[in-house]
Amino acid sequence: MVAKKSTVDGELLRRELEELRRRLEGCRLCVSIAAYALRHQNAELDTDIAMALMRGAADPLHDEVERVARWAARFKVRSRPKVRQEGKKRTNRR
Repeated sequence: MVAKKSTVDGELLRRELEELRRRLEGCRLCVSIAAYALRHQNAELDTDIAMALMRGAADPLHDEVERVARWAARFKVRSRPKVRQEGKKRTNRR
């Protein structure tokens, strides 16, 4: 029974990490687009702001997205066994 709970917890953690990875990636892309737009307005201050966004937000977000992806990959769990249908015999597979 402990193994079953562990598998369920692992699956939940894997899903949560994947959702976090997707959200972080969305934030990173948003910052990157804003930085790109600021850089191409050709205003001196906008270029500085764009660089600050990239170095202070987009690059660290990218690092965190990669780290979460590595952790999520560690929690690949077995798929749940299929529920037996009425009238079908169960076979032992090893």
